[in-house]
Amino acid sequence: MAIKLGGTDITTLKLGSTNIEKAYLGSTEIFGSAFSPIDLSPLFWMDASVGVTESGGSVSAWADQSGNGNDFSQSSGSLQPTYDATGLNSLPTIIFNNKELVSGVLSSSISNVTVYCVWKMDTVYNGATILGQTSGANNKRFFWYDPADSIYYWDGGTSSKIVAASDDPLVSAEAFVIRSDGSGFGEGRVNDAAFNAEDNVTSLTTSDVAMKIGNRGAGSARRLKGRISQLIVYSGEHTNTEVDSVMNYLNSIYSIW
Repeated sequence: MAIKLGGTDITTLKLGSTNIEKAYLGSTEIFGSAFSPIDLSPLFWMDASVGVTESGGSVSAWADQSGNGNDFSQSSGSLQPTYDATGLNSLPTIIFNNKELVSGVLSSSISNVTVYCVWKMDTVYNGATILGQTSGANNKRFFWYDPADSIYYWDGGTSSKIVAASDDPLVSAEAFVIRSDGSGFGEGRVNDAAFNAEDNVTSLTTSDVAMKIGNRGAGSARRLKGRISQLIVYSGEHTNTEVDSVMNYLNSIYSIW
């Protein structure tokens, strides 16, 4: 947000000789640079508007924007998802119609995390996986659970879960966040709704494991039939203020609510 003097933006604010990075009136920021998800140091950040390698629409690679090099790729042409420059709220997206992208081994384990996603479902499909681990058919994963109209973060072994109660992702795009602490307790939220009641996953991952976007660990039975425009994963459980910053950033781009 900028402060104006007349009609001119003030780009530098000083206290003596010291630059002031941000200024607030109560809890409202009145001066400072625009927020970016990079400000909170994501583990990986997939943004369909940048870093996509495609040929004729077929996506062979999707580059991580976090700076950590946690890129995703697909060498098999039959499994490559499709890039669409205007496919989600008139903005770029990647369509996973029974397709998947695979990462190398990530730089840290997927436990005690906060995950954000902008997505839309194209076909009603119970169990459709947004993000999963590549070891085991039913390992840790984020997926659509049709009977409960929810996105689940599931541990794959005990039916324990963290839920983000959803609107209808067949009708319109959604942004969701699911966060969990080191003990497996956490909660989920969709768009500007309140967080669901806290729940838990009891058997969190403790080691580095490669991930898939658009599929669970193994097989083809739970591949996503939908599209993803943003997928951002952070180590650690975000505060409400951090969640609001990321969710408002996503909404400012995609006008979801």
